[in-house]
Parts: sequence; structure tokens; C-alpha cells
Amino acid sequence: MKLEEEPLEIEQGEQRPLLIETLTIRRSGSSTLGSLITSFRILLGLFFFVLFLILRINPQHPKSREQSATLGITLWLLMWWLAEPVPLQITALLPLVLFPVTGVLSVAETAAEYANNTVFLMAGGFMLALAAEKWKLLERIAFKFVLKVGFTPHKLLLGLLCVTSLLSAWMANAAAAVVMVPITVSIMEKIPSSDKLKKGFLLAVAYGSSIAGIITPIGSPPNIVVMDWFSTTYPDAPDITFLLWMATSLPTALLMLSLLYLYISSYYITESNTFTEEDNIQSRKDFKKHLEQLGMMSWPEKVILCVFGLAVFLWIFRSDLIFSGDTCVAWRGCLPGWGSLFPKPHYIRDGSVSIFCAILLFLIPARNESNTKILDWDTVQNISWAVLWLTGGGFALARAIEVSGLAHWIGSQLILLTVLPPQIIVVVVVIVAVFVTEIVANTPAVQIALPILAGIASEAKINPKYFCIPAAHGVSCAFMLPTATGPNSIIFSYGIIKVWDMVKAGALLNVISVISISFCWFIYGQFILGAEPYSFPDWAKETS
Repeated sequence: MKLEEEPLEIEQGEQRPLLIETLTIRRSGSSTLGSLITSFRILLGLFFFVLFLILRINPQHPKSREQSATLGITLWLLMWWLAEPVPLQITALLPLVLFPVTGVLSVAETAAEYANNTVFLMAGGFMLALAAEKWKLLERIAFKFVLKVGFTPHKLLLGLLCVTSLLSAWMANAAAAVVMVPITVSIMEKIPSSDKLKKGFLLAVAYGSSIAGIITPIGSPPNIVVMDWFSTTYPDAPDITFLLWMATSLPTALLMLSLLYLYISSYYITESNTFTEEDNIQSRKDFKKHLEQLGMMSWPEKVILCVFGLAVFLWIFRSDLIFSGDTCVAWRGCLPGWGSLFPKPHYIRDGSVSIFCAILLFLIPARNESNTKILDWDTVQNISWAVLWLTGGGFALARAIEVSGLAHWIGSQLILLTVLPPQIIVVVVVIVAVFVTEIVANTPAVQIALPILAGIASEAKINPKYFCIPAAHGVSCAFMLPTATGPNSIIFSYGIIKVWDMVKAGALLNVISVISISFCWFIYGQFILGAEPYSFPDWAKETS
């Protein structure tokens, strides 16, 4: 079969918009009923806000008014995130107005949540990803890997999953999908493939991006949200370090990725999709041609690779790596982190590393004819600032839920749940996390859930980590709807995947996620983080 020989246009320094959190999905023939439902949700959000300004929950509590206002604002934001009368990120700015006027938080306290460590960690990571895409480093990595893996459907699926997972583990999962989906579509155009095979490959890339995002703290915003929240809420608790998070999450992700591969390969790859030897030879020639068009690795690509490696090194080894005991003293049972070289190590966070490495790329020349730097402001403007606003809004909401005491009140109302065995509570938490994230963005979802789960843990006298870490994994595993995650929206925008395709595949993957996350947490995760259920550590007692 003669394959297309149209060359892949590759131009050094060219870029396209990256890091889209959600895409606008145009729906034809919107019904009047749909408009009425949206209008109802808009008014319902305002109704809840006014209702809880008038009524009082927990009237005996000295902060009853603040708790009621926070509950009303939370429901308002949730309704508007569902109805989207304005973009999600604009709804996320409401706390800057509502919390000060209701006396829950001052403007300074609220605004601080939009510029915390997590926001700058994400911003720096976005800049590194933009630089790698601008200079075609990501495409080079992807094409080389696929050439090594092979061109049969099963090998190609495995190669795409591996490359996507590798990228998504070290950058935002939406960023990995933005890079890999166009490459996947291009690959599908160059090889003989049916619509069913195309759907399977695109679903694998989207779902693989979301799953692999749990591997490292920087792979998905909820991961670093949990780490940041724990360090501020429980300052005396042992740190959830970069390496500890990876040790906990990597086996879970590998299990889920393996099951994803088995599902896609068994359902979407049929005998009619197998390639002939002639097809394989021609495909390899085409891909080698595309790689030759990229040329030798350029100076900017080498620098970006080195800087990215430096960032990973600094992220992993910032905090002390403790192998035995609770503290690191004189190299006994531990490896001191580089942060200990500075007067106040706890002042240095992963956001500092992320921004430092991004600044390096602004300083290093690209050694090209135009004498530009490797990273410039024009490139950085392609960052989805909306994602950062959305994250900040979620942090502000979570902060208000904590400060007002609403989290503890909700936890006390769920005291009936605490009579269940902790293992059952974990399964319930993961189920709720997975399916709620289908309609609520994962970052706000986990930010709202964390203080509530901490309240439940306090009432049940259980280590808070036992509930919060599985919840963080669960919110990254919503697969049924196009709007559930950035990767889902990205593949849906190409018009190959229909809503029903995603619902059918995603429902099964949701169930697989619940089983995998719960199983892995019970088998080893809780022990790695020292989060056994039948213990209530002193650091949790003091915070409670």
C-alpha cells in the first residue's frame, strides 16, 4: 500500500498554543431544554448563596455566619462550574469578591492563594514545556521512540502509551496530550487504519495522559495540591516528598496503564487492522524521513534537556530523603536534601525550583540567526493563565472552608460514615472522587475534598493521609465525558471520538480505576507513607 509522502512541516522556533485545560466544545442543535437547565443552575447557585446568608448552619458556633457564607459560596461556584455561564476561570475569580464582602477572608488572604507555591510550580513547568515544544524536542523524542518500538498496531499502541506516559509524568497531563494527540493523528494518517483503530489510539493517549499524571507531583495539579495542603495544614507531619509520592503512585499507575493497554488492544485492534510487512517497511521509511527533517539535535534542544534534567534532580533531592527514623541527623539513615544548605530550608519549595529553571532558559541564547534566547515572552504568553486562575480559585475556596471551620462541621455531619471500616470508607472516597470529577474540575474537587476528608479522619481518629492520598489519585481518573479532563477535551475536539464512544470506554476505565487505586493503596501505598488506618498520629491530634 502506498502511503502518503507529504513531508511533515518542521520549522525550528515555530510554536502553537499549548497547555489547554479545556476546549470549547461546540454542540449543534442545542435544545431549549438544555438552555433551561443551564439557566436553572445559574439561578440555583445564586439562590444557595442568598439562602445561606439568611440561614445559619451550626448556630451555636462563634463562626456560624462565616461557615454559612462559605457553604453558600461553595455551592454557587459548583453550580457555575457545572453550567459555565462564564468561563471556568472567571468563576474561579469570584472568591476575590465574595469572601471579603462576607467577612470570611480578607482580600490579601484570598489573593495570596492565587500566587502560592503550587501556582508558581505549575507556571514554571508550563514554561519548560513550551520551550520543549517550541524547539521540537518533544516531537523528536516521540518519533525516535516510535521508530524503536515498531509499527504493528500492538507495538504502536504500546509505544504511544509509553511516550505519552513518560511525558505526562513530568509535565501537566493536558500539555502531554496537546503534544501527543497531533502526533497520533499524524501517525494514523500515515498508516492504514480504520475509524475504530483511530478511536482506540486517541483514547489510549488521552487516558494514558491522565493516568500517568499521578506518577509524579508535577504530573497533575491535584498531586501538588495535596502535598502543599498537607505541609501547611499539618506542619509537624513528615513531608510527603517527591520521591515518596513517586514510590506510592508509580505502581498504581503501571497497573492501570497495563489494564488500559489490554482493554484497547483487545477491543479496538482487530484482524482487519493488522498491517502487512510492506506497510511496516514503508511506515518506517516515512518516519525516518520526518526525523531527518528535524536534523541533528539543536543547541536549544540540548539546553532544554539539561535544564529539565536539572529541574527533576532539584525537585527530587530538595528535601531530606529519610530511610529510617523521623529526622535526618548527620547522614544517619538519610540523605540530606540540598535545601539544608540554606539558612531556612522550609522557605524553599518546588515552585522556586520551577521558576529558577524557567528563568535559566530566558538567559541562555539560542545561538540562531536572530540571536534570541531559548525562551522569550512571546512564547510564554501561550501559557493557559486560565488554568492558574482556576487553581488559585480552588485554593482560595479550600482556605475559606478550613478557616471558617466548615470542613470540621461537614466532617462531624458525616460521623455515621466513620462507623464503617476504614477500608470501606476509602473505597467510597475513591468512587466519589472518580465520578464527581466527571462534572467538576479535578483541582477544585480535590481542594474542596481535602479539608472535609481531614474532618472525617479527625472524627474517626484515623491518619488523614489514609483518605486524602487515594482521593488525590481518584480525581485524576475521570474518563467518561469530554469535559471531565483536558486530555478528554483535546481528543474530542478532533471530531473522531463521539460522546458515546467516550462514555462506553470511560465507564469501564472508571471502574478499573476505583479497583486499582483501592487495591494498590491497601497492599502497599499506606505503608510507604506511614498511613496505617488504625493510628492517629500526634501531628494530626495537634491540628485537630
